Amino acid sequence: MRYVAALLVFIAVAAPVVLFALAPTAAPAAPSVSSSAAPAAGSLTTASIVVSAGHGLRLSSTPQKAWTSPRGLPAGSFAALVADPTTTGSAYVANGDVYHTTDGGAHWARLAPPPRSLVGMGGVTALAVDPTDGTLYAAGHTIVSYRGASGWQAWGAGPRNLPPALLAVGRQHDLYAAVGDALYYSLPSSSSWVPVQRADGGVWPAAPITALGRGLQRNAIIAAIRGSGLWSVTGNTGYALGVVGTGTDDIVSLALESTLGQRLLAVTANGGVYDGQPTSDAQVQWAAALSPVNPADVPLVAAINGAEWPTLKVPPQFAQNCIANGRAPTTALPICGPFVSFYQRLGTTFLFGYPRGPARALGGGVVVQDFDRAQFRWTPSGGTTLAPVNWRPGLLGFTAMKPPSPQVGVGANTAYYPRGYYVDPMFYEFWRGYLLSNGVSIFGPPESQATRGTSSDASGQPVRVQYFRNVRLEYRAGAIGPSIRLSYLPDDALRQ
Repeated sequence: MRYVAALLVFIAVAAPVVLFALAPTAAPAAPSVSSSAAPAAGSLTTASIVVSAGHGLRLSSTPQKAWTSPRGLPAGSFAALVADPTTTGSAYVANGDVYHTTDGGAHWARLAPPPRSLVGMGGVTALAVDPTDGTLYAAGHTIVSYRGASGWQAWGAGPRNLPPALLAVGRQHDLYAAVGDALYYSLPSSSSWVPVQRADGGVWPAAPITALGRGLQRNAIIAAIRGSGLWSVTGNTGYALGVVGTGTDDIVSLALESTLGQRLLAVTANGGVYDGQPTSDAQVQWAAALSPVNPADVPLVAAINGAEWPTLKVPPQFAQNCIANGRAPTTALPICGPFVSFYQRLGTTFLFGYPRGPARALGGGVVVQDFDRAQFRWTPSGGTTLAPVNWRPGLLGFTAMKPPSPQVGVGANTAYYPRGYYVDPMFYEFWRGYLLSNGVSIFGPPESQATRGTSSDASGQPVRVQYFRNVRLEYRAGAIGPSIRLSYLPDDALRQ
């Protein structure tokens, strides 16, 4: 399996002048394009860098400083790193297996693996995300797709029945795959590949394609070709982009920075980071965007992945009436606007735990904020509620079970729901203590019956649990303090 090292740079939208300042920074020389590359990823509202080296991905809040290991990833190198352009903070990485982050790389969770009969024993080695609907495409022996609860689905074979080294997806759901020195194009929902040709009828460069990224035009992608610069590709034709400035012969990865007006980000094999400003549909003006990454601090750096995440803004009320809460003053995070009254009225830290991040917008007017034991969700029409959890098999021990007979749930200290589950008498008074004005508990209806489980803290203590639409409740016999609490939710349970 071919593994590459990758550098993921998140550009600070809150202070773009600092990070994109075109000050006289010493630019690295421009050697030939490296063959190591990775797909594009994205930006957050704070500066962060993720580096893939021989010992695994590492995260830094600023370039060249304070490297830490993200949670949830094994040691070792990774073959691909790609952002989900439809969801801020969401990205995927592959080392044969596929891992997902929803907070910009700080925490990762392993996805259920695709069938080895489709991707081969080596697993996944290339990734791409559809920029319109968030579908993840993964390549191994063949290509598969992934859409959350739908799981992995077979898509089809790669060009010439070979595994692609790189993948990209256009805005019309069309796929691009690099195999050897050639780039191929497939129509949406089809595995019939055609080679990409030059728009002027000339010969396509016979050199490895080292990076693929979203293009400057609506449905274009951009390919970096060793020794031949950048090419804009739409469908099965492409043309070379003119280059002004530093030159691009050593680009190993590139990405579209849509937050600053359709700019490109690129990195060179020796750690240089560049900001590309298009001056026309066929020309890009390059300048140094960041100080070069020090190879001594980040060994085996091979690629940058830039800024494809949307920067949706939360409504103004989420900057008002803020409080801060955390395990220590240095880690306290803001809780603002509509979330403050909900948090304080219903139980604060005792019930929900500490915030894991600030409020974030999901689009369509929806705002969410993650806490240790639940996710707050706000809409303009519905106000604040708890967000549903996608209870899939294995998540906090969840197992689908057959509903009992309706007569079993009839009686005092319970509530029966049409799906067939009832609130266990052990949890009923606690559940009923958090009713909304419409008579529905904030925890939602039951999604299972009470069953045996394991405590969600580090103790591993056996507990009684019951799964509800928005939380898992657990009962600890003989506990010091409250005997019923909400379970801590793993990061992938909060995915939106």
